[in-house]
Amino acid sequence: MIEKWRIGSILLSLFVLVACSAEGNTSEALKVRVTIEPQSPQQHQAAKLIVQTLVDGQPIDDAAVTIGIRHDSEKEAKTVEASPDNKGNYIATETFHEAGNYQLTINAEKGEVSTVATKQIVVE
Repeated sequence: MIEKWRIGSILLSLFVLVACSAEGNTSEALKVRVTIEPQSPQQHQAAKLIVQTLVDGQPIDDAAVTIGIRHDSEKEAKTVEASPDNKGNYIATETFHEAGNYQLTINAEKGEVSTVATKQIVVE
């Protein structure tokens, strides 16, 4: 009975230690905001994919940003690299040749910190 209590105490201590360690890294969280111009892209017309990168709420301009673009009818995504505008935004231009639903998968990395976000868009 005492052995089970000790094991439980040790596991609880480890859980608390890991939880505290994870909280310490939240100040370095990399976040992204995605906008599309025009907001409702049209088939066969170029659209701007704009990714804003933020660390602690402040824009950063030294990240690596890629965007995976996949139409619902496709199995594989096309990947494009977004270029920085030196204001914390990364921009890629894409012409959608098929109408329908697309999924964008945004990958952003800055040093050892990274994030992945998704956005659904409809091309008319």
